[in-house]
Amino acid sequence: MPENGYVDSFGVRFSEDGKILLTAPDSLESYAVPNGVEQIAPEAFCYCKGLKSVSLPPSLKKIGSYAFYFCEALREADIPPSVESIGDFAFYYCLSLRSVGGPLGVDALGESAFSYSSIGEVSFTGKLEKIGRNTFRKCPYLEKVSFPDTLKEIAPYAFDSCPYISKVYLPDSLKKLGPYAFNECYSLREASLPSGAMADPEAFHWCRMAKIITR
Repeated sequence: MPENGYVDSFGVRFSEDGKILLTAPDSLESYAVPNGVEQIAPEAFCYCKGLKSVSLPPSLKKIGSYAFYFCEALREADIPPSVESIGDFAFYYCLSLRSVGGPLGVDALGESAFSYSSIGEVSFTGKLEKIGRNTFRKCPYLEKVSFPDTLKEIAPYAFDSCPYISKVYLPDSLKKLGPYAFNECYSLREASLPSGAMADPEAFHWCRMAKIITR
């Protein structure tokens, strides 16, 4: 990752060609990422605890690992459909984050990408093949998830402790459902799985009211 480049009036540093946002000062409260930026570098906004809003441009393709890590005040980040990759822990512990827009057009979604956020709904277009470990773990307000018809795997603890998810319909493309994927989703009433999926016996651990339907 290049360390040189230029700094704008907000103190945000970019690569020389302006395509990579490298670092941001932790004093930021709001920021509009300029159109033309294709990548937000790993840790770029990490620990910007006063950041409340960020606008992401249609040119953006990649959000790096830990990019918005511990941005506790961040309320909204509308991720444009141009984004293809969201790294590990990208929005981890964004406690105030209620919305990420959507549907998300990603084909790569990292581990713990949205853990400990307050998003209420998430949907995907038909690119994503895997939802990683802990990706939505402990999202206490998540109620609705719409899965893409390309999804092949949901990793362990992906939706662990999401107490307001009440129904899931897993697509026919799903091949593997990991242990504790929906652990402690106490409100889950119904989960529909394709017959060809290998579901771990503990995938719905502590989902006592859930009716598991194999179709």
